[in-house]
Formats: sequence, structure tokens, C-alpha cells
Amino acid sequence: MTNIDFVNNKKNKTVVSFTGIMTGFGVNDFKKEFINLTKYDYNVLFVADKSLSWYNNLDVSKIISYLNGEPVITIGNSMGAYNAAQFSNDYPVSTAICFSTQYSVHPKISPSNKWLAYTNQIKNWKYKHLVFNDSTDYYFISNTSRLDRKEINLIPDQPNIHKILIKKGRKHIIASTLKKHGKLYRLINNIINKTDINLVLKDLSKTMNIEYTNGKYRKNY
Repeated sequence: MTNIDFVNNKKNKTVVSFTGIMTGFGVNDFKKEFINLTKYDYNVLFVADKSLSWYNNLDVSKIISYLNGEPVITIGNSMGAYNAAQFSNDYPVSTAICFSTQYSVHPKISPSNKWLAYTNQIKNWKYKHLVFNDSTDYYFISNTSRLDRKEINLIPDQPNIHKILIKKGRKHIIASTLKKHGKLYRLINNIINKTDINLVLKDLSKTMNIEYTNGKYRKNY
């Protein structure tokens, strides 16, 4: 089941926010992640995959029915991040902002058994791992924990894929950590508005250590 709530602020940019699975940051009772995006100059389409299927049972046509054919920005955390990236293969996405994503949760591909309680319920695997195009700008933001780093390392290095690893906070909750430090929405808005990435990372590095990869380019901040 796919739940949707569209906040139409009559703006030019639309953000599609996919929820994750955890209480407080997830689909339980359809908690809308990144709710403060509605305070900025965006329309926001909140999407919850109630079947916890990592895009396999998501009603993509239902999501698209709320959109007007113009490119959108997608955003998500954990499973929501996976869905935000995967949606770029079914609809024009200019930018995908993905916090603590998994590259795959398929038992034969995933580097972890952390999600087995959920993925054992998936019977039809249409999407076993993330697939990328050459036109969307992907931003993957994760913690430097062992598991999150493994997931990021499975994502290919190509010019339109930006990997930002942050050494701060506990594993797999980098969005919460950024929010706690007052950096979350500043980072999101900078990415959406195409602020120079070096300026974005220098701003983050004032309070946390950053590892950045874009294609073959690597730099620590």
C-alpha cells in the first residue's frame, strides 16, 4: 500500500519525500519525513511505502499521477533514500538526496542481515539493487560506520554521483545528527539550489569531518 499526502504550495519546485521504516523517522502512522520542507519554496509530495518493500511494491503510477511531468527533487532516509534514488528510473528527477541509503537489501546482495525481518516479506523482487541513470544528480550522505560505508562503496563512482561520508553521531542516523547540529535543512537547500559543493562541504566541516567522492575525485574536509 502506498500512502500519499501532497502539500501544494503553488511553487515551481516539487520535492518528493519518501519515508523510511523507523518510528519517528518512518512510515508508522505515516510520519512525514523532512516535514520542514513545506516551510520553504517547494511543493512537497510525501510518500509512504506501507508494505516496506524497498520499491518493489510501491505504486509508482499513483505517485506520478500527482506530478505534472516536470522534473522533481527526491529525498529520503534509509529505505526512503533507496526509494528516492530508484524513482529516478521511472520519472524525471533532477536531484536525488539520499541519507543513509542501502545499495541493496536483497539477501544475496546486501552486505548486512539487518533488514531480514522486513525483506523476508518481499515475495516478488522487481528491484534487487539500486540502478542509476546519467542525468540525475545523486547525493548520498551517510555516516562513516562500517555498514554505512559498505553500502556506499557498492554504489558506482560516476560524475553525477556525489558521496558524502560524515564522521559524526551514531551509525545510520546521519539525518538526525545533521538536524541536531542545525545543518540538515541548510544542506538540503544548498543541494537543491545548486550551491557550489565545495562551499557546502566547507560549511559542514566546521563541526564535523567529511569524506567526499565524485567520480574519481576524492577529498577530505
